[in-house]
Amino acid sequence: MDRLSRLPDLAPPTQMSDARRAAERGALSRLDDALYRLWRFGRNIVLAWCEADSCIDLLAVPNYLPAEVLASAGAGGAASDERGRAVLGLINGRKQVEPARMQALATLLGVTSHRVKARVVAGAPRAERVEELVRRYSISRFEDRAVVLFDIVGFSLLDQLAQLTQLNSLGYSINAAHDRLLQRVPNVDIARTTTGDGFYVWNRRSGVEANINLYHLMHLVLADNAIARAKSRPGLVPTLKTAYHIGNHYEFFQNDALRPTRHSYIVGDVTIQLARIMEGARPEQVIVGDFNVLMPERENVPARVRMDAAAFIDCLQDSLNVVRGIKLSGERVMSIKCYLTGPGNETDGYAIARHRFVDKHGRAFVAYNAKINIFRENGPPILLGLQESDLEGAP
Repeated sequence: MDRLSRLPDLAPPTQMSDARRAAERGALSRLDDALYRLWRFGRNIVLAWCEADSCIDLLAVPNYLPAEVLASAGAGGAASDERGRAVLGLINGRKQVEPARMQALATLLGVTSHRVKARVVAGAPRAERVEELVRRYSISRFEDRAVVLFDIVGFSLLDQLAQLTQLNSLGYSINAAHDRLLQRVPNVDIARTTTGDGFYVWNRRSGVEANINLYHLMHLVLADNAIARAKSRPGLVPTLKTAYHIGNHYEFFQNDALRPTRHSYIVGDVTIQLARIMEGARPEQVIVGDFNVLMPERENVPARVRMDAAAFIDCLQDSLNVVRGIKLSGERVMSIKCYLTGPGNETDGYAIARHRFVDKHGRAFVAYNAKINIFRENGPPILLGLQESDLEGAP
């Protein structure tokens, strides 16, 4: 990988002179070199940074220190321990701190900060690029980001070439959906990592809007996959089962040529629960996890709102015009209907059913069955997911 391709994207030429772009690129490159030296092949992680005296100070600690500090926070938990609170705050939130806070953190954690002569943060946009670069040498924890798991049905029974073909087909559907969504909404920074027989996909942005946009991406991926399956020979395009969930997880970055790249991994409760739910899913089923999460209304906005799965599906109804008008297989989307299924009743039409999934270890997880119907201008509707009646007799 080209060394400069690892650096955060700069502003377009119309907003920045060539000389200024070159200077900022050089500063980011020097900062990347300094971070790499501190990182020491993963022995250390960078917990914090600040701008001070036209330089950047970095706080690096051994990679085991956060776990050690949080484990020894005491019976009262990290919230009652000053070191625990400090480490949790840096893992859960922004890495940039004020100079005075940097000195206090270094003293509290028993380490020394390191200074780099690379001033690139004269303004919020450039500070964001430094933040992005520092995160690649750190770890971050998120409580409120959504993740989708796309799983290829019967993957282990395929021969190797068929496995590769179906993974490529699913990868193309994700890329195509990402491109279509980017044309409609700005709050999308899609990342993915393979599970071997599918992909975890998430939006690096946070908040209700970002999580809704990931749900729309799931719509488009499944629609592209369904159209491709209808047009291709059997075995070339995968049959999928899909799960969407919101929950806590850690994010850390992959290495390439012994240096962190822009590609990341996630691990945590949300991925574990998605995998366990998927064990009981049926082919073509779409599942929504049973979450109840406090999340920002929008990224970088203090106001937070608590949502469970049913409230979240209600909330995203107002944003379905994001998908309306997008062309799928040459046909324009006219309307879309998405809902959680359940048995019918005499008063409300139907109630939302809670489904219980039990994994191979005997642990139970609750989730909901989801249905998505996409109606096109002239083409036939695209019906995604299973009806409640299709689940009769399910374990």
